[in-house]
Amino acid sequence: MAIVTTPVPSWDRDESQRRVTHPLERLRGYIRTYVTLEGLAVIGQYLALWFWIGLAIDWGFFKVFGVDWVQALPKEFRAIILACLVAGLVLVVARKVFSRLFREFRPSALALVLERRFTAELGDRLITAVEMADPRVSERYNYSQPMIDQTIRDAAERIDRLPVRDVFAWRRLRRYALRLVVLTVGVFVLVGAAYCAIARAGVGDFLQRFGNTAAIWFERNILLRDTVWPRRAHLELVNFPASGDLRVGRDAPPPSLRVRALKWVIADKDAFEGWRPLRWSDLNGKLLGHEPGPLPEDWRSLTVDQVELRINSGSPDQGPAETVAAARRTLTDLDALVEQPAMARRLRKLVVPDLVTVYYKGDTMRSEQTLKKEAANEYAGVLSDLKESVRFTVNGEDYYTPYKKITVVPPPSLVELMADEEQPAYLYQRPPAGGELKDLKGNRQIVKDLPVTLSGTASSIDVTAGTTLVLRGKTDKELREPDGILIHPREGSAPVSAPVRRIDSQSFAMHFASVSAPLDFVIEMIDTDNVGGLRRVVIKPIEDTPPDVDIEVEVIRKLNQGYMVTPKARIPFSGKIRDREGLESIEFQFTLASLDSQIAQNAIQVSSVMQLTPNLQGAGVLAPGYLHLLVGVTRSSADDVNARPQRLPLPAFAKRVKELARQDLARDDWEKALREPPQATLLREHTMDPNDLADSAFDVEKLGLGVSDENQKQPRFRLRLWMVATDNNIETGPGVGQSKEKLVFLIVSEDELLLEIAKVEEGLHIKLDDAVGKLKDAKLKMEQVIQELPTLQPKEFSPMAARLQELQETLTKSWDVSREVLVDYQKVLRELQVNQVRPAIIDRVERGICVPLGDVINQEFDRSDKSLDQFHKNLEEQKKDPAAGQLASQQMQELIDKLNRILDSMGDITTINQLIAQLVAIRDSELKANKEMREKYERLKEEILINQFGNPEKPPAKKPEK
Repeated sequence: MAIVTTPVPSWDRDESQRRVTHPLERLRGYIRTYVTLEGLAVIGQYLALWFWIGLAIDWGFFKVFGVDWVQALPKEFRAIILACLVAGLVLVVARKVFSRLFREFRPSALALVLERRFTAELGDRLITAVEMADPRVSERYNYSQPMIDQTIRDAAERIDRLPVRDVFAWRRLRRYALRLVVLTVGVFVLVGAAYCAIARAGVGDFLQRFGNTAAIWFERNILLRDTVWPRRAHLELVNFPASGDLRVGRDAPPPSLRVRALKWVIADKDAFEGWRPLRWSDLNGKLLGHEPGPLPEDWRSLTVDQVELRINSGSPDQGPAETVAAARRTLTDLDALVEQPAMARRLRKLVVPDLVTVYYKGDTMRSEQTLKKEAANEYAGVLSDLKESVRFTVNGEDYYTPYKKITVVPPPSLVELMADEEQPAYLYQRPPAGGELKDLKGNRQIVKDLPVTLSGTASSIDVTAGTTLVLRGKTDKELREPDGILIHPREGSAPVSAPVRRIDSQSFAMHFASVSAPLDFVIEMIDTDNVGGLRRVVIKPIEDTPPDVDIEVEVIRKLNQGYMVTPKARIPFSGKIRDREGLESIEFQFTLASLDSQIAQNAIQVSSVMQLTPNLQGAGVLAPGYLHLLVGVTRSSADDVNARPQRLPLPAFAKRVKELARQDLARDDWEKALREPPQATLLREHTMDPNDLADSAFDVEKLGLGVSDENQKQPRFRLRLWMVATDNNIETGPGVGQSKEKLVFLIVSEDELLLEIAKVEEGLHIKLDDAVGKLKDAKLKMEQVIQELPTLQPKEFSPMAARLQELQETLTKSWDVSREVLVDYQKVLRELQVNQVRPAIIDRVERGICVPLGDVINQEFDRSDKSLDQFHKNLEEQKKDPAAGQLASQQMQELIDKLNRILDSMGDITTINQLIAQLVAIRDSELKANKEMREKYERLKEEILINQFGNPEKPPAKKPEK
């Protein structure tokens, strides 16, 4: 049987596959184009927003608040902001462009895009044709290959008829483009219209100014230049550190600021903030369009501000008239030039502010200070109350200077100040062994490393006049080279000439040669921050003053005419003799004058001789001798205050000097000692011991003024005594000091002294007798209490105890009086001892009064007081104890008995004193009789002379000299 088949037309699989994949390739191209256009639009919008928002924040903020970010913020901060914005732009580009533009789209993904867009036309044929294009795939999944081929043919036929580009939403790109145009051209036009309306300016002016503003913004925010927004004023700090940090010392005078306002400025990319003062040398034909008028050569270096100020000053140095006129024409041309918008970024004419204010703040304070306007458009002022570091800016009109610092730092100060001294050798050394004091003259003792106090406001250094001084100091900070150490004399003080030697960066030395006048100066220390510290130093040369002699007489009785002593007295002294440098000798000096006229003594002798001459025969022979004798004896012993004093060394001090001399060094060792630390070997003080009668008292007996015959009258003398001390100042001295007054001593007989003492003793006798009388009355009252004791009722004890309390008070007062009497009698005893009166009298006073009275005070009064107190306590406790009363009465009676014996001894001495007084009275009457006899003798002598020789002729009067 025959089978009839229908022939199948031939089919090209590769052609069909190409027809399927070609639209997919076109779709891939459309995708890249769309992504690119969308990315560019987004980038444009980002950049537009960056520009307009950045301009509003930067330029707008400056216009509204006057704050310029370039001056307020550090460049690093602006760099961080720029980096963040650039990072944002990179992120946008990466996400919107690169992440999609370079992504590889699989054919199946592209097929799905087309099927979703053209579902009705394609169904799922396209994805099947793409995925099953390889026959091996259909075989793997057991799909019918003819069916797969048919599907591919259908997909190829249908896809040829589809508008592949319509897959994308092209309206979205148009919206992006519109936004970009609005953010660029639209905002630009809006800003231009607003400016022209507000400023009433033309489009050309707006375009010029907007271009300048955009360029400044680009330089500030993209190129990070320190270009500032154009201002009405421009200020610059004068003489401020280039580092922008002025360092001042704590507690130093407040810093002053000086600011200069610029009127004419020119752009200069190398200048700070892009502007600098316009110099006259900048004016040329290229800038002005013609050459400026000629100026003197020395004006060429001036700024236009300085030239303008000079020609408007009216002073003689403003220059010739033709020069001034030429300069004025040039300034007029400059005024016209700066009005051109094209010159806004090249040349500017600014306002000179009427007021300039400094705003500064620290950690705990915020303040402001107005600066005073001065000549040449400058302002100056002092920042007061600056206690901490601050940041400050200076404001004038709309200009704020970049923030600067004033750092308050501790000023340099001394941590050590030492002194090396070359002092006169006599201040520390004795002469070498076998030498003399003059061997010290001109020699110097080296004294090193003496610390100088740094406490208080000033360092005071006391040196002996003539000392050479070297001060060595060390600071706590490094000092400026080479003038980090300066010396300034204080106002009103003498100039200071002292070479300063730098040892290292923190140490120095100053040399003061032979200091003889006070020096009051300030050491200025300037550290490497130019911060100055001050230290006041006062050097006081101390003159070697004479010794200070401060002594007093002890024990000796003082009357109105002076102290009274006997010819045997040893006058004790107390007190001290001092010299700051050293004592060389101490001695007594005195003058002696007789107080008794010798006429009375010689008159007795003459009258005796005359009486032995019978009938006064031989008077004529004796008359010339008598006349000569009478002239001599009638001269009294005048008290010559100016008489040359006699000297007696002080034995106690002489002994000390002798002992010290044993330690004197040989010359070689002595010269070596001058260069070593000195040892305190000199005598600088001597204390007078009043108990040392052998070596410290003045021995009157050595003067030999006492009479050897008891029947002779003791002459009276006046002794003027003082103490003189000599120091060891061999350079300008020696210095001599003496006691404050010359002490006057009356040397009298022992009897006269005893009579004066008797007056005191009589008073002491009365004083003690009165105390004993009160004790006797007290004893009688106590016996009455004892008698009434057995019959006392309980209520009567209290009054009796009160009466006994009064008796105790009487006992205590008598006790105190006895002590006073003992103290006064001990003084009398001491006075008798130093005057060396008769031993019997001293023994009576000592053994008869002082010793027993001391025993009574220390024993009997104490026992009586205790027994009386016990009796008083018994009465307070209402105890009837007659034995206690009897004991108190008995001990008080013993006390009274012993006091009575002392009174008897005092009475005996009083009797002796009365006898002495009678003897003195007899002597005085004898002297009176001798005086009367002398007067009779004088009358008789005159009569004899007249009878023998007649009346003497008066010498002729001398003629006055022509």
